[in-house]
Amino acid sequence: MSGSDYPNLKKSEGLGGSVHEYGPSLEEIKEKHLKRQRWGPGKFEGPYGFRKQTFKRSFIDKNPKLFAGVFVGGFLTIFFGPMVYSWMIRPYFKPTLAELYESELRKQRWKEAGIWDSPFNVKRPKKD
Repeated sequence: MSGSDYPNLKKSEGLGGSVHEYGPSLEEIKEKHLKRQRWGPGKFEGPYGFRKQTFKRSFIDKNPKLFAGVFVGGFLTIFFGPMVYSWMIRPYFKPTLAELYESELRKQRWKEAGIWDSPFNVKRPKKD
């Protein structure tokens, strides 16, 4: 094999349209460089062959105070809701006949058990 069988890869003398006979022209290289500056490196272009991963932040990480407020407020509403309803809202409404009947039955059962007069000192009625 002689040396003439292979292509000449030496740089051409002038730096006109292309740097050498093979490869991209100077304009293509400049265009690629400008595009990289504008949009950042491509997916696999970078010093290590890949780009830094950016992880999507969750709602909790984005809004920690809002999440904490909603979480604590929801917990307090679930836990104290029935008590607040019975103390503040329910007294403004008339009880139904069924509720009155249930409360009278409960009162009667408590009297029979000896809890109605003193819930802390339960006095059970003596059975003869």
